[in-house]
Amino acid sequence: MHFCKALLFLNLRIALIITLLFGCVAYLYALSTIQHMGPAAVKLTRNVQGTEIGKYSTVTPLATQRRTAVIIVTQMRSGFTFVGEIFNQHPNAFYIFEPLWALENHKNKTYNNPGMQLELLRGVSGCRFEQIKDVMKFYLTTKGLGVMTTCHAVDKMCDGFRDKSANATWPKRCPIPENTLPTVLQSTCEGKQFTAIKTIRLDDIKLLQPMAEEDDLNLKIIQLVRDPRAVIASRLNLSKKNVSVMTVLHDKVNKAEVQELCDWMIRNAELYRNKADWLSGRFAVIRYEDVGMEPIHSMEKLYKFIGVSPKTEVSKWLENHIHAAKRRKDRENPFGTKKDPMKTSNEWRTRLSIRQVNTIQSVCKKAMELFHYQIVETKEELRNTSLNLYGKRYSIIP
Repeated sequence: MHFCKALLFLNLRIALIITLLFGCVAYLYALSTIQHMGPAAVKLTRNVQGTEIGKYSTVTPLATQRRTAVIIVTQMRSGFTFVGEIFNQHPNAFYIFEPLWALENHKNKTYNNPGMQLELLRGVSGCRFEQIKDVMKFYLTTKGLGVMTTCHAVDKMCDGFRDKSANATWPKRCPIPENTLPTVLQSTCEGKQFTAIKTIRLDDIKLLQPMAEEDDLNLKIIQLVRDPRAVIASRLNLSKKNVSVMTVLHDKVNKAEVQELCDWMIRNAELYRNKADWLSGRFAVIRYEDVGMEPIHSMEKLYKFIGVSPKTEVSKWLENHIHAAKRRKDRENPFGTKKDPMKTSNEWRTRLSIRQVNTIQSVCKKAMELFHYQIVETKEELRNTSLNLYGKRYSIIP
């Protein structure tokens, strides 16, 4: 009897050991499966306090897990360089200045079309460069834009391939082998927290709708506008300096040019005002004048809009920028960033005649009303810079 009881107890212990072994094997198999599925598909679900509320479960990736890309769209002489620098100065930004220039100037003239514009902006935004490597090679090795002095992340990337003992002339400023260029660009891009693109060559933001609907991209669009009187005055000033620009140089207000500028301002802003679903939470409008009056506050709102911490480097740059703007040499550089936005907001009032102002105001009446730019009626109002024409804010930053 005692022997039977002992045998039964032994069998129970063996069965328990076998059960435990099978349990361990099953657990290791499940854990291996979860790891292969990846963190984007399977994660530990937690509540807002960070407390575990469930086991491993399949979830949709959050917006913060997607690649964040901000595209700043504007027009020539609208303060785009200054606003672009607010993002370029971020240490974790992959900033690209005017990539569509490469399509416009590439030897392959078939590249300059809306389809290729979308492909290029999509590739840069999502760190996918294989399909656009030809354009990016041209962009990085062709003199014209000053990419190396404009895009900090790109310059640092190219510097790793330069021969330090030789003069880094074009195209040796970025001598990355063509066969490795897509990989190097992808690695550099993905090594940064977000992508920022600035362009003056996007006619209609509706082109960006397919990008806004991609699951793996957290797209933000910022439309930067400026008083059309100031824009035209700045363009005319370039003509006096004999600076080669995209538009035809002239010394008179060109109504067709003014109409094109103001139509662009209205067309893209009204798409948002008409509540286009795909722009919900993705679109912001900012006036250059509002940035000039409140640079730090505007910077903070812009970074909050894209969901990125601004970092102290950005605010320090803004503070230094305003102080540096007092130096005459920096102010006189037509493409420099060291300008006082508040001061430049009113420079047009001493450069334009009342007749020129009236021409612009008559053509741009709707745009000026939409963006709250106050009309001047007389020469006295025009010259009286103590009269605030920008007191009522328009900037819309969700």
